[in-house]
Amino acid sequence: KSANTAGSVSYAPAGAEHNVYFYRVTAPFAVERPVVINEVMASNTSTAADENGEYEDWIELYNLTNEAVDLSGFYLSDNPSTLDKWAFDEGTVIPANGYLILWADEEGSQGPLHTNFKLSASGESLSLADSQKRLVDTLNFKQQITDMGYARVPNGTGPFVIQAPTFGANNSTV
Repeated sequence: KSANTAGSVSYAPAGAEHNVYFYRVTAPFAVERPVVINEVMASNTSTAADENGEYEDWIELYNLTNEAVDLSGFYLSDNPSTLDKWAFDEGTVIPANGYLILWADEEGSQGPLHTNFKLSASGESLSLADSQKRLVDTLNFKQQITDMGYARVPNGTGPFVIQAPTFGANNSTV
């Protein structure tokens, strides 16, 4: 909209008003991918309670390596435009081939594994970024079912499926 009183608009070059281009810039992916988002529960009413007895949304990370991984300086976010929305505390470590549960409850005062965002059961995106804000893993999920997990099968590497939750355990089904 023009700031002049006539409300007129001019485009340069001529025809530019019809040739609109959108560019989407995304963060680069990290070369190493030692940890993945392995399972989420965006509507937890009775599956697993946090250390305060509250049934909150949760995110499970899985260490793909045979060595402990220090997540100091890593970030987790539910906003693709703000990769550094929530930072892992210094000294946060996932043991070799182990799991780490994070509570997506906006209650950081409850402990270092409580994020400053919640998950939306209607669907959203989630990203894990390293200390240089390079993407380590991303997840886009749609509508979730209450008390069902959205998990990688096979564990750590496969596509995501809705299944019975495997809180802090292998997602692969028998």
